[in-house]
Amino acid sequence: MDEKIEAKKETLKKAVLATQKEEESLKTREVEIEKEKGQIEMENKSRRDLEVETERQENELRKQKNEAENAKGRQDLEKKRQSKEDERQRIEMGRWNADQNIANLEKQIEDIKKQESLLEEKEARNETEIQKLEKKQLAIRAETEKLEIIKKLADTKKMQAELETEWKDISNKITEARDKKTAINKRKNIIETEIQTLEMQEHKATDATEIHKTEENRWKKDRELRRLEEENLIAEEKESSLEESLIKIETKSREVLHIEKEMLDKATEVDRIISSS
Repeated sequence: MDEKIEAKKETLKKAVLATQKEEESLKTREVEIEKEKGQIEMENKSRRDLEVETERQENELRKQKNEAENAKGRQDLEKKRQSKEDERQRIEMGRWNADQNIANLEKQIEDIKKQESLLEEKEARNETEIQKLEKKQLAIRAETEKLEIIKKLADTKKMQAELETEWKDISNKITEARDKKTAINKRKNIIETEIQTLEMQEHKATDATEIHKTEENRWKKDRELRRLEEENLIAEEKESSLEESLIKIETKSREVLHIEKEMLDKATEVDRIISSS
């Protein structure tokens, strides 16, 4: 029974893939037509600009003809005007043809969208049928799956307990690292203040022995400051490493909780299938 359902599912899946391939082909053609339409529209814009300019020139010639003082001048200007009128008509005819091409392309796009809509409906029907078949398969496998779910739920509970313990341990270590940094920084502040005081004493001192003694004290304080800087860096690196570990645990914990929710939802559905079968 399960083999027959699986075979029918495969047939429907192939039909869905074929439909999707046809949809992709239609979308590709639609993009090509839109591109062609856009190019024609750009050309038409140039035609319209040229048409406006030609009309302006024609009107200017008409004005000049009306203002001409002799028949010969009017005749020459009229010939020029007629030439511009002919040019304008050619441009208008080209624009009209382009408009017709655009309308034809828009009709093609409309037809493609209708075909896409029909294919989407067909695909949706096949997908719905596949879901029904999968539901039948779920009913067949429900009893076995219930046992697997119970085992997985037990495993997730165990993992959650382990992750919680690990999270608490790392959180405590982070607190320790931060406390250590706080203590180090307090000590650093004290030493830095002491160094500043020694530097002031050094600048004020005039006796060479006194200056050297002050310098030696400053050197000693600086060595301690360097040691604290190293300790602080180690504490910071440790804190950073622990925080990264904590993030990994939290991410893993969310994954486990997600799996647990899936299993519980699945268990509810399987129980429903079992009780209704």
